[in-house]
Amino acid sequence: MYIIQSQDAVYFLNICKKQKGKAEKMELEKAKKRAKAEGLL
Repeated sequence: MYIIQSQDAVYFLNICKKQKGKAEKMELEKAKKRAKAEGLL
């Protein structure tokens, strides 16, 4: 689960099931793209 928390809200950027023991690069990039689109980064 990739989230950003502020004082007023919690933003869920991406939720995925890890299958290889670590996060897939594609899932991490998807979360970063969503955060940028919402002006959170």
